Amino acid sequence: MEDVITISRLSDDIRQVFVTAFGENEEMVRLCRDARDPFQHYDKKPVLNMTQDEFVGIFNHNSDHYFLSPVQVLRFGMFCRLPFPNIIGLILKAEWELFLSEMAGYANGSGKNLGTLLYDKYLVELYLPDFKPGIRKIYNMIVNNTGDSGCTITLSQVDFMINDLLDGHKFLSGNDQVSRLYSEKVITEKIMLSNISRQERESYLRLKELWMIKSTALDDMLLMLERKKKLNVSMENKYYRIFGVLEIERVRLTIRHERFRLIISIMHDQPELKVRDLFRLADNRLTEAETERSDIKNKIARSHNSIEHYFPGGSSPAATDEFRNAYMQECRKLLRKIFFLLHPDRLMCHQSLPEEKKTEINELWLELMKSTKDEVYSFSPSMLLYNLPDYAHLDSIYHRACEILGINPDGFEMGNRLEFMIRKGAPIGQIMKFLKSETGQLELHLAQLELVQNEYTNEDQTQVYRDALDDITLHTEKLKSEIAGLKDQIISLKKEISYGLINAGHDKHEQ
Repeated sequence: MEDVITISRLSDDIRQVFVTAFGENEEMVRLCRDARDPFQHYDKKPVLNMTQDEFVGIFNHNSDHYFLSPVQVLRFGMFCRLPFPNIIGLILKAEWELFLSEMAGYANGSGKNLGTLLYDKYLVELYLPDFKPGIRKIYNMIVNNTGDSGCTITLSQVDFMINDLLDGHKFLSGNDQVSRLYSEKVITEKIMLSNISRQERESYLRLKELWMIKSTALDDMLLMLERKKKLNVSMENKYYRIFGVLEIERVRLTIRHERFRLIISIMHDQPELKVRDLFRLADNRLTEAETERSDIKNKIARSHNSIEHYFPGGSSPAATDEFRNAYMQECRKLLRKIFFLLHPDRLMCHQSLPEEKKTEINELWLELMKSTKDEVYSFSPSMLLYNLPDYAHLDSIYHRACEILGINPDGFEMGNRLEFMIRKGAPIGQIMKFLKSETGQLELHLAQLELVQNEYTNEDQTQVYRDALDDITLHTEKLKSEIAGLKDQIISLKKEISYGLINAGHDKHEQ
């Protein structure tokens, strides 16, 4: 943290912003609902939903201080036509002053002077690390309270501005100083490159190229994994269409074998049990085997429940290359959004989520990973969805993620953060730091996806299916041999059980 901290109170900012916007002679109380001729916001309501007495309390830093809510600050900033960085700076300051007052005991009626607390640099350094404003909450507040203009700002831009204003406690400075941090003039990349040294230009272009390569690689990886899942499920369908009868017989015999083995084990441990109790206990322990049989039955049903049967002539309408490309692009964009929303590392607002919401997000990510495994239809190779992601299913996951995070799914756009930083005149050092950090994160995510891709796509089991389908005759004989072996083992186990029951009965008779 810097040695010198310049602090401006929210009340000072309110006065400065209003005077700059409307001049010294305009009455500020016209912002209040009980003013004679109140200023109205775009929604035809007074700018501040407060009385004149409450408004005076904004500038009173003793016991009668009035804390402006973030929504009131947002409406004030919008009415005064402040740029979004300035508005967010005011919102952060409103939340900070309430946070600091609570932490320092002012809100508990201790009699402390709020004005003194707000200027206390020791308290700022002490409590600022624990100040965690909700990025998602602020974004939603902007979107829900700014009319059509709220649609021009993205969550990633809000994320950037909040973290940038928190860095070096810039938001504590006067709102006029915040204006100097973010240029109102739109700066293009070409203009930025012309204003930096040759060495900086070369470094920037090199970092940007690497960032774009990794970003594209992540998009490609996500799309590839979804496509591979579809292909692998299709391979599974083909396997069970051919070997389903043998597989279900193998599992049926495996369950009988396991049942008899459990009975023998229970007989050894509890020889006093009756036959009916032996079988009941054994059946209670067969849950896992029964689950496997149920799973295989579902796979067999799906393999024969081909969706192409619903199309006249046995095949689906052909999809043009143009349609397929457009479909893949939409899937690519949706997958990036889902990845951004479901990965805590990608979205700062996860930090403020309650634990139950974090659990829901994690479960949603797991559902995405196994999405194709629960399908009830198989697809023909001539069909569009044979090897492409199921957009409808991905869209349902996206909407549920937005619901959990409290985000409007129709208004959520990720935006290009690099472009935004350049346009707002961020220093070249900050831009290159961002590119390095983002590239590192992308490399980490790619490595993580590489590690889990076999589980994600069910690749290991699919390779077993491929090997079997490469030589159908050989695999058929292998399954028949396994079935014959299970039958022989079952006969042997039944004899052992009968022998054990006879001996148990003989022992009891002798006693």
